[in-house]
Amino acid sequence: MQAGEQSASLLRVARSMLGVSLGVTCFALANGGNFAVLAVEMASAGARETLVGLSTSAYFLGTLTASLTCGRVVAALGYVRAFALFAVIAALTTASLSIVTPVWLWPLVRALTGIGIGGIYVVLDSWFNHATSNATRGRTYAYYETVRLTSVSIGSFLFIGLSDQVGASVFLATGFLYLLAVVPVSYNSSGEPPRTDLPRPRFVQIFRLAPVGMICCMVGGLTTAAIYGLVPLFGKSSGLKTAELAAFVFCSHFGAFVVQLPAGALSDRLGRHGVAFWLSLICAGSALFLAMAERPPVPLLILAGLVTGGICHTVYMLGTIDTNDRLEPAAFLGGAACLLIAYDLGTISGPLLASLTMEVVGPGGLYLFIAALMLLLALLQGIGRWLRPRA
Repeated sequence: MQAGEQSASLLRVARSMLGVSLGVTCFALANGGNFAVLAVEMASAGARETLVGLSTSAYFLGTLTASLTCGRVVAALGYVRAFALFAVIAALTTASLSIVTPVWLWPLVRALTGIGIGGIYVVLDSWFNHATSNATRGRTYAYYETVRLTSVSIGSFLFIGLSDQVGASVFLATGFLYLLAVVPVSYNSSGEPPRTDLPRPRFVQIFRLAPVGMICCMVGGLTTAAIYGLVPLFGKSSGLKTAELAAFVFCSHFGAFVVQLPAGALSDRLGRHGVAFWLSLICAGSALFLAMAERPPVPLLILAGLVTGGICHTVYMLGTIDTNDRLEPAAFLGGAACLLIAYDLGTISGPLLASLTMEVVGPGGLYLFIAALMLLLALLQGIGRWLRPRA
């Protein structure tokens, strides 16, 4: 397929998935707002740092639970009705935070929210895979991830400012956005993917089919969760001023916008393993720089943070498209759940392992942890490229 034909095909996918994309925007705005506001509101209510961390872990345990179970719900109800069900769960549990005053109950509420969000992710990942082909899967998934991550960042910015004015009532607004996401998804122009009663693949089956892709998804969870949870601590321990710390944290997430679309496009043209191999090596190098450099110039520090964070956010996408290239359409739903399980296992354990590394070797241990994972991933991608040169 020529480049022009691929671009036209991608444009057709974007048009046919416009309703779903608008739904992604609404739900990701709410999700970004919730993550930004939750810690602030819990701290204002006198919660200790461990309780805040427990709330985050509970959320990811909820998404893991959904990944293990909700495939059957989607198969039984269909994509649109399942999306609506999971969005209602997320909306009601989020809105309840505005009236549940004992903050020690918030981890339980966040676990229930995680179940709703995990179900939404399974629906969306599978739906986008049904809408494309192997020739444009990289750019299609990069388009989806760019829409999602952009909305998450905007939601964080908007709602943390709103929380200063209305406090915990901001959760009513984010809950409303979860419900609003159902409307455009219900009217998506291409309709929903067909239901299937065929056996869905299990985790071990997916791993045997695409072991490097599954490991890629797990590494994505390990590294991005560590970045979300520990980058501010690294910056503060490194002596960054407030404005410098804000810029460093922002660029660690903004890098995803810079890397996603080029990585997706290159993976369609040059192969999944080759692109992942070089990106992993680049990420390992920038992470080692952050781990080893003593008081580097702040612009160079921020640039390395952008490169490292951007590639870490892209790893899950590359693992997903590589795995789905090897699946039949009937297996996309089960495959999406299995890939999210791998990712969730990483998100649960990543911050703990990275923080232990920091305790042993100092603040740079965060990026030493990331560099080690990326070097391992580059080795596996190299092996995968050698075994499947056209993958």
